[in-house]
Amino acid sequence: MDSIESSSGIKLSLADPTTWKKFYPNTEMIVTRRKGRVIFPHLNYNLTGLEPNAHYEVFIHLERTDNLKYKFEAGKWKESGIGGKIVPIDYKQHPDGARQGSHWMNETISFKNLKITNDIKNTDKQLILVQSMHKFLPVITIKKVDDQMGEEFRLTITEFYAVTAYQCEAMSQLKVSHNKYASGHKGNGRKRNSFDLDEMSPDAKRRSLSSSSSSPSSATPPSPWNQPANQVAPFDQFQNNAYPIQRQHQQVFDFAGNNPFSQYYQEWQWYQMMTPFNSGNAENTAPNGYTALG
Repeated sequence: MDSIESSSGIKLSLADPTTWKKFYPNTEMIVTRRKGRVIFPHLNYNLTGLEPNAHYEVFIHLERTDNLKYKFEAGKWKESGIGGKIVPIDYKQHPDGARQGSHWMNETISFKNLKITNDIKNTDKQLILVQSMHKFLPVITIKKVDDQMGEEFRLTITEFYAVTAYQCEAMSQLKVSHNKYASGHKGNGRKRNSFDLDEMSPDAKRRSLSSSSSSPSSATPPSPWNQPANQVAPFDQFQNNAYPIQRQHQQVFDFAGNNPFSQYYQEWQWYQMMTPFNSGNAENTAPNGYTALG
């Protein structure tokens, strides 16, 4: 789905659903360690149904869609075993901060600068930690200022596999054709440098290395495959939308520091069509405050 409406009447929709539909359901996002990598297609949204004069804050976080690890084999994504340990995840606040509902409804809400990393030692608060070869779903939280509760919105069309190198060659070419900042993008009548080897699909990488071996100019060898040991776990904390839910269990979270959410009971909620991925084993912890994206 590319739009969803909550029971309160707030509706979230993708600003560019056409592009996302070209990638779904096999969207891959390159993840890097040091500087992180911007999510593309960008996460841009439109909002309706807010109170024009009330003040709201908008947050984003990434959650694992299940407790599985994946592999790309024979042209398809397949389950390859149990995923990494589930741990708490980060909220990132939209840089506009608290604004009136009219502001959010009149402007495209963009998280185009959101970056992901697989570095478990990362200290950059602008990056979100993910695990490669796991599937993630961006979650948008709309919270009215001074309210303890907010509403979460999930658009399944934005699910993606985190990878350290594109597994599908068609995906890498699709990225190049739609992202003007991608390596290999054609601009001004000439082609820029092609994708870095560590971003190429395995088949494309083999062809590139094979052709370069017979050419005077050799390509840079690919980076070794290092399956990261970082771990990310989702947790839902707000009343979602009108879809039927399957309540699992109840836990208490104490949000500290500058986090606007105060202590309350959290009930993890799952759509009936989704399999609970934590089996009740996630740790009883919460993010240490939220980060405002700059």
